[in-house]
Amino acid sequence: MKTETPNKIIAVLISVDYSDLLRLALPFNSKIFDDIYVATTKEDRECIDICSNYNNVHAFILDDSVFYKNGAIFNKGAAYNALFEDLTAKQFNEWICVCDSDIIFPPNLKDLAINLIPNKMYSLPRSFCKNEEQYKNYLDHIKKGGSHSSGAWGSPKSAVGAGYMQLFKFNSSIRMPENFKDAGKIDHKFRTLYFGGHGQNNGENCPRLSPRPEYGLNDVEYCVHLGPRATNWRGRKSERWYLDD
Repeated sequence: MKTETPNKIIAVLISVDYSDLLRLALPFNSKIFDDIYVATTKEDRECIDICSNYNNVHAFILDDSVFYKNGAIFNKGAAYNALFEDLTAKQFNEWICVCDSDIIFPPNLKDLAINLIPNKMYSLPRSFCKNEEQYKNYLDHIKKGGSHSSGAWGSPKSAVGAGYMQLFKFNSSIRMPENFKDAGKIDHKFRTLYFGGHGQNNGENCPRLSPRPEYGLNDVEYCVHLGPRATNWRGRKSERWYLDD
């Protein structure tokens, strides 16, 4: 089966009232992705200002009505489709990582992303820094030269192709469903529509990125998720973090 190594990987994400976590993730992720597009609203000035601090991070400002399309509480699909339509207009056909604004990726992500199959979606497991104290432990570990993929936070969870990381080759036909009332299960539906699999079982259609022993990369590479899981499907509900980046 034909494989390819991406020439370029961009990240696309949504950040509405998430600037406290976005500002912690961007110093890491801006060094990994070629460009990062952040869908937000004109009212979220903090998010817009944070994006402006980076040459390769772009605030993509949407009208509030997009998020409430079809009577939704939070229409994640409509927001992503606005981004996808913009990429289509730019004739973008490279690799894209749909992700969340509270995810920190391993710095060697591009070393993992080689020999990929264009009609598959890829992911990595994630570990959780559920609170500020766990994040401080993580950051202290990194500042002391420790590996991103080992430290004093939660055990990695298996990759299921969920919306925290969905890496795939973009094309102009790809769109997310817009008939979900919140952000709860749309990522699984999106995956099954274009890449197969059933429910939350990723099967062979969303493999984790393979270990690359030639780069010293083993099977414990994972993303770090800031904050609790499955809490903000209907907009921000979790407590804000008050930390410097």
